[in-house]
Amino acid sequence: MRPYFRQAAGKLVLGSMTGIIMNTADEAVQVMARVQLGSTLTDDETHKIVAFLRSLTGPLPSNFATEPALPPGAVRSGAALN
Repeated sequence: MRPYFRQAAGKLVLGSMTGIIMNTADEAVQVMARVQLGSTLTDDETHKIVAFLRSLTGPLPSNFATEPALPPGAVRSGAALN
């Protein structure tokens, strides 16, 4: 299972049962680069990614949280596998 971020008590927590708590966006970006890409980012690369993420503004699309249409025979997330 790939890790994911969630918010808990005002802190970013790396989910997927790791329990790692990040205090800054820079730290979160560095952890995700290491976990998902197997890469270590320089401070400059990290700052550029964080600046890009902070530049994303605007309303979320109305279908942001809707479940996607899956092809026939696909298993839904959380469904029991027999």
